[in-house]
Amino acid sequence: NISIFTNQNLQSIYFTVVTGKYKLIAGNKVILTLNENDSVRFKRLSDKVEVVCDKEIIGVFDMVQATGLNTNNIFAITPTFPKQNTRVYDDDIFIKSVNGELQIVNDVNFEKYVAATIESEGGYVAPTEYYKVQAILCRTYATKNYQRHLSEGFNLCDKVHCQAYRGKAVKNPNIVKASNQTKGLVIVDSNQEIITATFFSNSGGQTLNSEEYWTMKLPYLRSIKDT
Repeated sequence: NISIFTNQNLQSIYFTVVTGKYKLIAGNKVILTLNENDSVRFKRLSDKVEVVCDKEIIGVFDMVQATGLNTNNIFAITPTFPKQNTRVYDDDIFIKSVNGELQIVNDVNFEKYVAATIESEGGYVAPTEYYKVQAILCRTYATKNYQRHLSEGFNLCDKVHCQAYRGKAVKNPNIVKASNQTKGLVIVDSNQEIITATFFSNSGGQTLNSEEYWTMKLPYLRSIKDT
């Protein structure tokens, strides 16, 4: 479960079905069924969520779940207040009002998430072997930090605090291929413990020993020159 548009102070969004079919569930009841290209608006009203379809108010709820009914379900979110660019995601979402904003949690297949983080973190013009390495790093990092945000109602956020996650990987099919080819692979240390798989945008030419930046000395995080 990944928090998306984290801390963006979203007050209203449009949810649009791109592929598949969705049912909206609130209070353990199906309140609406959406087909491809159908849209619905979610708006924060105090500590609840208002659902509007074709200018008709469907209701006001504590939480709304959008669950895909087909094998391949893709949706788009367009923030309307404040306005932001549309993003496209796989699978399902949960929406509720938390701390004065809409909290949107994407319940997504793990390998689809891995592919999406590769594209968000590493771009889409790199060699395939790089994508395989980055897939293993992203998967290891996510597995290691799986419980980081549990107290907030989700596993990971979509910011660099966890890993950048800006939606479905769509720009290079080799990214999805790399994720699938390394499916399930993570990195462990000599004690079979999942490592802290840190990575960076720019090392400045040399990495640090872990204890020089953090407090713990880790045998696999040693300073090296990075050309």
